[in-house]
Amino acid sequence: MLCSCAHKCRHSRLLIEWEDTLPYVGRLKCVRHPTQCYSASQVRDILQAAAESNLEVIPLVQTFGHLEFVLKHERFSSMRESPQSYMDLCPLADGARELASELVSQVLSFHPGCRRIHVGCDEVFGFVSCTKCKKFVRSTPDGRTQLFLDHVLHVINQCVSVHKVQPFIWHDMLDSFSKEALVPLARTGVQVVIWSYTPEVESKLPVDLWDRLMAAGVSCWGASAYKGASEPDGVWTPMVHHLANHQSWIAASRRVKLSGIFLTGWTRFNHTAALCELLPAGFPCLVLCLATLQAGGWHPSLAHRVLDPIGLAGISLSPSTSVLSDLPLGRFPGAEMFQHLGRLESLRRMLVRLEENRRLFCPPFTRRLNPPMWQQLYDQTVGIVANLEHIAVVLPVAGRGLFCSDVMHEIVSSKVSALSSDVLRLSHFFRDLLDRHKSPVRLADVPPRAVNPSGDHDMSAAADTAGDTVMPAASPVSMADSEVVVDAIVTVAADGAVVAVTDASKVAASSSTPPPVVSLGDCAQFSPIS
Repeated sequence: MLCSCAHKCRHSRLLIEWEDTLPYVGRLKCVRHPTQCYSASQVRDILQAAAESNLEVIPLVQTFGHLEFVLKHERFSSMRESPQSYMDLCPLADGARELASELVSQVLSFHPGCRRIHVGCDEVFGFVSCTKCKKFVRSTPDGRTQLFLDHVLHVINQCVSVHKVQPFIWHDMLDSFSKEALVPLARTGVQVVIWSYTPEVESKLPVDLWDRLMAAGVSCWGASAYKGASEPDGVWTPMVHHLANHQSWIAASRRVKLSGIFLTGWTRFNHTAALCELLPAGFPCLVLCLATLQAGGWHPSLAHRVLDPIGLAGISLSPSTSVLSDLPLGRFPGAEMFQHLGRLESLRRMLVRLEENRRLFCPPFTRRLNPPMWQQLYDQTVGIVANLEHIAVVLPVAGRGLFCSDVMHEIVSSKVSALSSDVLRLSHFFRDLLDRHKSPVRLADVPPRAVNPSGDHDMSAAADTAGDTVMPAASPVSMADSEVVVDAIVTVAADGAVVAVTDASKVAASSSTPPPVVSLGDCAQFSPIS
C-alpha cells in the first residue's frame, strides 16, 4: 500500500533506514535485533514490492553518529567516541574506518543493483570528546573540519570507488563549514540532504548555508517529515504541522535549486528512544503530503480528493478531543489501528487537561477546598482507565499482520500502559483528597493577615508556636478605617499539614484580641503531590 501510494503520486524513490533489522553476517551478526530482524527472503520481498511500484530503494546506514545499534555491543565498545555513550563512532579509534566500510558493504550486499546509498553522518553529538580527537584538533589547522572530512571522505570514496554508488549525507554537521572546506565534498559528487521538519524550514538553518553549498558546487536535496518529528513519544500525527512543513519546502525549492525532496517518517528519535507516531497514525498525513508536493502546494480541495478514497472524507486536519474519540473507520491497511490510536490520543489529551485542573483546584496549588470538583475529576479518571483497559485489548488485535508481537507489546506497554499508570496516579491523588475531606471543613478561602496583640497589622507573619506558622497574605492591602470580614486564620506546620484554624469571622480590623484556636485534627491534612 505504501509503495503503490507513492507511485500513484509520481514519487520515484524509497529511502529505508534498516538499522538492526537486516540479517547481518560475520562479526556484525551480533548487531541483529533478536526478535525484529528480517530474514534475507523478507528483505527481498520488500525490495520486490518496491520494484513492482517502480520505486528505487535507497538504503540508509549510519557511519558516524547515531551508531547506537552497533556501538552498544561490547565487541565494538572500543570504537566509541566516549566510553559512557554509544551514540558516536570515534573517527580515530582503531578499526573505526573498517567498521564503517563493513556496514556499507553489508548493507549494499542486500540491495543488488543499488545505485545510491545514504551514509548518514548527522548529529554526531559527541564529536571531539575523546583524548585522541582533542589532540588532533589542537595540532591540526582547522582541526574539527579536517577530522570530520577525513572520516566522511573515506566512507564516500568507498561508495564511489569500490561500490560504484552515489552517496548521500545529511547536512547538519556541515553547518559551519566554509565554502573552501565544502569543495572536497563536492569533488566526490556526494549529494547533501538538508533536513528541516518545522513549519518554517529555513528558520533553523544558517542563513548562508544554501549559498555556501552551491558556491562550492554541492548538489542539494531537501528532507521534510510526514510523521515522527514533532513529539518524541507522539501518538497522533499533527497533520497541519506537517502540511505547513511541506508548504515551506515547496516555497524554498522555488528560491534554491534542489534535486528533490525526501519525505521522512521517523519511528523513533534515536535507537534507544520511545516509539513516536506509528505508520497507521501517519498514513493519512503521508498521502496528504505526497499530494501537496505533487500539486506544487496545498489547497483544501486536496483533502477531499486524497482522503475520500481511503474512507476519511471530511475528517478534520486538526481534530478536537471529541472528534478523535469517534473517528470513522477508513479503508487502508491499519485503518482500525488508526481509529484506536485516535481514541488513545483523545484520552491522552484528557489526562493533560486533568493535570491542569489538579493544579487549578487542588492543594498545594490552592488553599481553597473544593470536594465536589475533586469528585468530578476523580470520576473522569475512572472513565479514562476503563477506556484504556479496552484499548489495551483491541489494539493488538488491530495490529495483527502489521506489527510483530514484540513490537505490538512495546506499543501497548509504552503508549497504553504508561498512560494508564499516569491516570491511576492521578486517580489515587483525587481519591485520597476525598477520603480525607469526607465532611465539610470551614477553611479560609484566603488566609488573612495576622493581628498582633498591639492591634497593629503584621503583613509578614503570624504566630510562632512550636514551629507552626500562619501563612501570610499574598500582598499588603491598606486596612485603615475599614472593617475586614474573614473566615479563619490557617495555622500550617512545616510539613505543609493544616493543623489548626482560628475562627475569625466578622472580626473588626482594629480588634486587639486574638480569637481562639480550634484544632482540626486529621480532617485537614494536606499531602504533597508525589
